[in-house]
Amino acid sequence: MNQAYFDAVIRRYQKMEELDPGWNRNSLKHLNWVLRLYGGNADFKVQAGCLSRRDWKSLSNYYYQCTRYNLFPTLMHFDYTVVQFWDALTAIALGDHDSFEHIFPKDEPLEKLIKDSKGAHPLVREGRILLAGLWYQNKQILEYTIPKAQMYLARKYPKPDLALVAYMLALHEHDVARAGECLETACQITRSTEWEPEEKKPWIYGHGLYRLAARVLPEDEFNRLPMPNCKTFCKEYAQWCNSHHEPLQLYTPFPEPMAFLNDMFTANYRNYPWIGLDEVPCHLIPPEWGELLYL
Repeated sequence: MNQAYFDAVIRRYQKMEELDPGWNRNSLKHLNWVLRLYGGNADFKVQAGCLSRRDWKSLSNYYYQCTRYNLFPTLMHFDYTVVQFWDALTAIALGDHDSFEHIFPKDEPLEKLIKDSKGAHPLVREGRILLAGLWYQNKQILEYTIPKAQMYLARKYPKPDLALVAYMLALHEHDVARAGECLETACQITRSTEWEPEEKKPWIYGHGLYRLAARVLPEDEFNRLPMPNCKTFCKEYAQWCNSHHEPLQLYTPFPEPMAFLNDMFTANYRNYPWIGLDEVPCHLIPPEWGELLYL
């Protein structure tokens, strides 16, 4: 997200305004394309730079900006349910309760959680309902999801996936020793689609799982929970997150003419009138804009 990258984004933004000078900045069409334009080429080297400098505040702000980007309802994801689950864990890692509670509203009925989970990846299908139940300590949700999660553990799924669900169950049972073992296993990620060692970045979802324990367990039990001894888990960053709870900021605020996005990224999303509206269908995207997505 350096200046050269933003300059390229701005040039394409200005070209989009030339193609459609009468558009409304608050319209779904406009937001969808501005955000796709911005997010099409994220600078993942930022994470390595923050780690090498031990700049934990900037690292958190970077993840915060990425998460807020993902939460815009105008973006098109192939499986948004999966994205939401992992973004919820990221939000927990950062202490971004607003984002978590946007993904899983406190008053969301159990029936909707079940409906939204149907057809999802098995880990996400069971994990997202269990995560919401643990966060809010909702008795109705937990009574439904605990037996489902136990059944999940009896099946043949990847070891890290099983460990992730077993970890959340251990938190529910206040079994700190078991939780530590499961978190260690869950963070031993080997699948290249989820973590690339050469990127030199923490597996932020493991940090979210760790911080979930601070929400569920009493302080004395949380203090006994061991941190994973894995390359995917940065103990120094986790210690910083445990003791620093100041408001998050955008890692790189948007320059003009896109500065109007800064308030949208940092506001409580429930205050925006377009929440819950349908995304922009692909067949409504002007074909002449397609080339503008690629920087």
